[in-house]
Amino acid sequence: MRLLIVLALVTYCSSMRQQAVAVSGRLMCGNRPAAGVKVKLWDEDDGPDPDDVLDEGFTDENGAFHLQGSERELTNIDPVFKIYHDCDDGILVSQSGCISSVSLMVIEDV
Repeated sequence: MRLLIVLALVTYCSSMRQQAVAVSGRLMCGNRPAAGVKVKLWDEDDGPDPDDVLDEGFTDENGAFHLQGSERELTNIDPVFKIYHDCDDGILVSQSGCISSVSLMVIEDV
């Protein structure tokens, strides 16, 4: 019985495939580069498997960013790019402590 369980686990683990994703670009706030903006790349999962942060960082002084990450999953990963910003919303973060966020699904570049 123990051998059967071990074989089942080995088969399950080997069926999970390594998948990778990368996003890069430049964020602008109006006509100015959006410097110092927090960006994250997530793999959104369904069910009991929690979402995974694949990579995170900040835009540079030109608003440029590059994030990449990989995950071992049984099914296709569902990458989501999230931007946490305070661009032209009329509310100062220092006064409110609020940051807006935008989530974008990452699609395959063919």
